[in-house]
Amino acid sequence: MALAAGRWFTCYELKETSGKSTVLRVEQSVPADDTAARASAAALATDLAAVTNSVIAKYWTYQEFVEGSLTLPASAENQNRAILLFSITGQPTKSGKVRIPAIKADCMAAATGPNYDIVDVADAAIIAFRNNFTSEALFYISDGEQADTLLGGHRSTTASSSS
Repeated sequence: MALAAGRWFTCYELKETSGKSTVLRVEQSVPADDTAARASAAALATDLAAVTNSVIAKYWTYQEFVEGSLTLPASAENQNRAILLFSITGQPTKSGKVRIPAIKADCMAAATGPNYDIVDVADAAIIAFRNNFTSEALFYISDGEQADTLLGGHRSTTASSSS
C-alpha cells in the first residue's frame, strides 16, 4: 500500500428554513499544511455566510490520500461484511456497531459450518482493529460514543449497489 497525500477539500453543511440540509464541497488550491487548510476553510465560511440565506450548520476540512498504484483484489466483495458489536463506556444497557466491508475469511471463527458466520474475536487482526475503538480510544463508534468491550461479531450481507 502506497497511499500518498493528495488534494484538500472543505465541506459546508447548509440548512434551509425547513431544516433540510445540503453540502457544498469545494476543493482547496494546495494549502501548505493542515493549519493553512483550516484557516482557508474558516475564511470561506465567513464569506459564504455573507452570500447565502441558509445557515452553516457545520463544516469540515480533510485531505484525501490516494493509492498511487491501485490494483483491484481478486475476491473482495464489499457487501460481504462483518458487524462488530461493542458495549458503550458508561452505558451498560447500550451497544454500538462497526462494519468491516469485504471481511477476510481468516477473521471468521471457522471456514465452514455454523461458525463460518461468526467473527473470531481472538484473531490478531480483529484485536488490532478493535483496539482503535477501545484501548487506544482513537475513534468513536455509532453516534459518537466511546466503545468499551468488543462483545462479538457476525457476517452480514447486503445487496450489491451495482446490480
